[in-house]
Amino acid sequence: QHQPGMTSASSPPDEVELRQVSELRPFHSPGSAIHAGHDGRHVICQRNTSDGSSLFVVDTTDCGIHRELVGQTEKVTAVAVSPADSAVYTANKELLLRRWDWQTGETGSTWRSFHRSPITLLAVSEDGRRLASGSSDGAVRLWDRGNGDTRPCRGHSGLLSLLRLAAGQLFSADGHDYRVRVWSATSAELSGALEGHQSAVTGLCLMDEGWAVTSGRDQVLIVWQLSNYSRLATVPTDESLECCIRAPAGLAESLGLGAVAGGLVLTGGQSGRLKFWDLSSSRRRCLLELSRGDGGQSGGGGGGGRERGVLPRQRVQCALTLGDGLLVARQAGSVELYSGSGRLEAEWCGALGEVTCVLAGPPIGDASATRLLLATDSGPFLRVFLWRPGDSADWRCRSLQLHGELDSLICCSLLPGNRLLTAAKGGRVRLHRLEVAGQSLAGVRAVHIGDLEPGHEGHVTALAATADGNMAASACETPVIKAFRVTDSGPTVVAMVTRPHEKAVNCLAVSPNDTLLAAGSRDKSVSLWSLPKLRPIGGALRPQAGRLERQIQPAPAAAGQRLRRLLCQSLGLARPQLPPLPAG
Repeated sequence: QHQPGMTSASSPPDEVELRQVSELRPFHSPGSAIHAGHDGRHVICQRNTSDGSSLFVVDTTDCGIHRELVGQTEKVTAVAVSPADSAVYTANKELLLRRWDWQTGETGSTWRSFHRSPITLLAVSEDGRRLASGSSDGAVRLWDRGNGDTRPCRGHSGLLSLLRLAAGQLFSADGHDYRVRVWSATSAELSGALEGHQSAVTGLCLMDEGWAVTSGRDQVLIVWQLSNYSRLATVPTDESLECCIRAPAGLAESLGLGAVAGGLVLTGGQSGRLKFWDLSSSRRRCLLELSRGDGGQSGGGGGGGRERGVLPRQRVQCALTLGDGLLVARQAGSVELYSGSGRLEAEWCGALGEVTCVLAGPPIGDASATRLLLATDSGPFLRVFLWRPGDSADWRCRSLQLHGELDSLICCSLLPGNRLLTAAKGGRVRLHRLEVAGQSLAGVRAVHIGDLEPGHEGHVTALAATADGNMAASACETPVIKAFRVTDSGPTVVAMVTRPHEKAVNCLAVSPNDTLLAAGSRDKSVSLWSLPKLRPIGGALRPQAGRLERQIQPAPAAAGQRLRRLLCQSLGLARPQLPPLPAG
């Protein structure tokens, strides 16, 4: 908003007041689990900050934050949600246990845990009457929520990787001997043990006919008979697994997998794919790999199963059932909601990394007021949001995996014709075409056109393009600046300058008439170059103090004579130090 009295086009304001319209608030921290509410509609997510932790109740029907459980001034180390009611249990660094009601937001009882080390895992029984807690020293305790009694389960000696209350039993495993111990949920007595894994056990699900399945980072699934704790089969998975659940029957039927005796097992892990396993038959194989279509290519699935679509290689952190549907959280912070038919209904950005670039994208659909918002956040993919100016924002998004990109994106630039330039840490500068079909994020694709050859030898640090999109420039940490033409076949280098500054170039900007390139460096100086030949104009400009962090923005074309004064003021220079600027 311009300040009053500063509305003349020939005299742009020196200062602008910015009013916040909306904000995207992270509600999930990568590495923390997501828990389903008992109603099958809401999920409870944990967000950790330097000041403490918060729990967010998210409505999966509109991807909106239903409630924030406040009052967490201390760091929460573990969370568990009751499948029978609206109770949420948390543990903190003060070794206290606390009960919450996620529907009302009220805090219930708080009590001492009797643990001596930080509590890392919590579990609640199906009826909500029993609670289990496990700490980093391997200590496990069972709690009766009716009378408050507690019993220790002694036997572990390392950090726990699994804690599960089901079918009147407690299942626990640590990272020392990888053995799953089975305890009575009432007496806390050891009933037996499941021995066979060679690495951390990450998941357990109970199936029909008295057998169970465990998953681990040793790249196997193991089938057990619980009546005598014997191993029935060991099934290779060709990937480190992070979760193992019983597949929703409706989802399996919609995917054409049919009814399987004992039920199907669903796993997720390092490959990023969701795999459906038939472990009841003698063949014991993967039936289907469920993937999210992003327009790329992928090889065959494990075990000879069928494969659908393409999935970016984002590690699956956890998966849980919501009715006949499925909710999947990935290590990169994205959360996906699949319908009972296996279709991706929605994707949220539960957390962002270090945001390195934000762009206002093209309009989407017939409503020109709705635009795409593009952002990079220290990953090899582009986050795409829907942006309606003036409306409150939500975290529905689409994560586009760019063709062949493995390094974190640093910056991007949107050119006319929905062309997109991206630059990554590995030194690649790539040109894509952004295709928008329909009025939803599901119709957004990035089609690779070509790469800048040769690329940069160091991490790309800055990117800028002319207004017509036919010329662009990039800089890297070496430092090197390259100017290149942008055509329908890809970018082509036309000029290059080595060591334009003593240190890396932080930012680039092109003048409104597309003839000047400004470069700001970590050596506290700014240089000007002609386009497209990158010939220097004058000497380096140096501010009075401080490193140049601010992005240089082109001044309006009507402000010709003011450009000198504004640039001098922003850099702390006396006016005679600024070299003459070309006409226009």
